[in-house]
Amino acid sequence: MQKRPPILVTKPAVLPVTVETVREVCRVEEADVSDARLKDLIAVATAEFDGYGGMLGRALIRQTWRQDFLSRYGPYRLPFPDVSSAAAVWRSSAGVETIAPVALDEDVIGPFVTATGWGVGFGGSLRVTFAAGYGEEPKDVPAPIREAILKRVGQQLLEGSDDGQVRSFQVEGGFTEAFNSPEQRQAEVDRSVRALVKPYRRGNLL
Repeated sequence: MQKRPPILVTKPAVLPVTVETVREVCRVEEADVSDARLKDLIAVATAEFDGYGGMLGRALIRQTWRQDFLSRYGPYRLPFPDVSSAAAVWRSSAGVETIAPVALDEDVIGPFVTATGWGVGFGGSLRVTFAAGYGEEPKDVPAPIREAILKRVGQQLLEGSDDGQVRSFQVEGGFTEAFNSPEQRQAEVDRSVRALVKPYRRGNLL
């Protein structure tokens, strides 16, 4: 199946973890780290898991993507699970678009769309636009994934500490990490993050 890499059309409206949650569980005061900075850290941590470049091979908060298929033979498999809707157009080599009736379905491999025939000539494509993700709100994302994001944010906060000598941190009601060196800290956080998200990676190969 010939296809181009998917393109993000509409970003998620929110991040999977809120600034308020980070402040509460990581005990971060506004005087120490601004909301804008925390949002940046959450976005960086989320990118490790979310979307086409993320390790999970899936969308977290619902977002819209576009995939162009160059083959005239379906089914046309979509790159993410949890697809809630899909629409398509036939796109000619000259860029002219016509509506392509498609049906969204799913099997054990994942979601796909089917179309009747091939509605464009040589050099054309089927352009599928689809929405994917667990839901619209942070609570829709499984708790272990949100916990992994929190761990990454906590790790980034430690790395940015003033003296560079912090060797432990605690997430209230959750976990405590203690380290003898930055290398040990990195290895232990990596291990725990991988264990948390392993069940949610497509193919479960982590």
